[in-house]
Amino acid sequence: MYDTVTAKLIRSSPPLQGLDRALLPDLFSEAFAQIAAARIRLREAEDASSKRLAGLIGTMRRLAYTNEALVTVLPEREDRTAAAFVAATAHQLAANADRQLAGESAPTELTERTVSSDIASMLLFMIAEAMPDAAEMAREVRVEDESAIESALIVALKDFASGRLMSLADHALPPPETVATADGARTANAALYRLTLLGIYALAQQLAHPEP
Repeated sequence: MYDTVTAKLIRSSPPLQGLDRALLPDLFSEAFAQIAAARIRLREAEDASSKRLAGLIGTMRRLAYTNEALVTVLPEREDRTAAAFVAATAHQLAANADRQLAGESAPTELTERTVSSDIASMLLFMIAEAMPDAAEMAREVRVEDESAIESALIVALKDFASGRLMSLADHALPPPETVATADGARTANAALYRLTLLGIYALAQQLAHPEP
């Protein structure tokens, strides 16, 4: 499934206890195949296959969260690109599994408590400089009826990952009053997301209209 360069990148991810990195590209390929066939197995009530799929999904989530933490906490590590790519791929598989097992598109979540796997995968692919993969994930991200700031941030991240910088640079920033809610934690989170959104807009403006 993976070309030589990509397989080498995956195998160079951070070492983890109990994980054979040499077999990691094959594990990802198996997970993609298992998840793609999930609906057929569930219709046929193949319990053994369902358990195998559940085990693979659990492994993907552990890989995703562990490597994501390494990317976030240790940004200067030499294998950061590989860790980001592995985390992004594992999140992508988890998002695919959520959609397949639910029988419908799983919702995109960006709240004070949750960042869904599709958003995480898209961001981590960008960190890994795998922009085609980030753009592919962006097509799977759904904008639900969240708060104005959360919805605007999801749209901005989709546009950024898809390379739509001109469109992104022209978006209006949600006004400050949209931050305030009756919940203190939610208000603080909305304020943080609004600052993040402001930074994305500024970066898009800079990239879309570079100074001579």
